[in-house]
Amino acid sequence: MSEARRGRSGVIVAVEDDATMRTFIKDFLSLHGHAVTTAVGVPDGLALCEAMQPDLVIVDMVLPPGSGLTLIRALRAARLKPRIVAISGAGTADGFNLLLEAREAGADVTLRKPIPGAFLAEVVADLLS
Repeated sequence: MSEARRGRSGVIVAVEDDATMRTFIKDFLSLHGHAVTTAVGVPDGLALCEAMQPDLVIVDMVLPPGSGLTLIRALRAARLKPRIVAISGAGTADGFNLLLEAREAGADVTLRKPIPGAFLAEVVADLLS
């Protein structure tokens, strides 16, 4: 069992096109002992996941080009086994539908933005334990 699977730390890929949110995720989770690498869009995110084999992937649902759904489906089709957190800040109806679709596509957890840092850290710790 890897160190991440025992809940101490983990290798995380965060795929987020918003620079502020991307920096928040990386900095906050790094402070909690995780190795966090970021990507801006679907192609870079998938390539990074294939290269790094992360324990957890945080996926924004609205990404250029394509969507977080595209990335989640590609990760599952490639038989990669990371835990997946889907996040969305889209309007209420659209965001809710995207998060439902993310769950159906294979996301382990779905979260609506804004996400309090302490709550994100707790969700990540639970998924990696």
